[in-house]
Amino acid sequence: MHCLSLPSNFHPPSSSHSISPVSMVALAKQIIEINISIFTVADIFLEMWSQSTGFSKYLDSVYLDWSEYNP
Repeated sequence: MHCLSLPSNFHPPSSSHSISPVSMVALAKQIIEINISIFTVADIFLEMWSQSTGFSKYLDSVYLDWSEYNP
């Protein structure tokens, strides 16, 4: 399980110099990892809830779309 804190090597960009593309990519990867962990937790709760509803077929189609972008 991911903590939702920023990595220890993250520093907000100062106004005196532009942020480097490399650190932007690193930050983007960190945000994506956090989003995936939140998505996974939400997916578990939605799955539990959808067992008693007709919503699971809709969820399955959404999840298939999602998994195409995240193999």
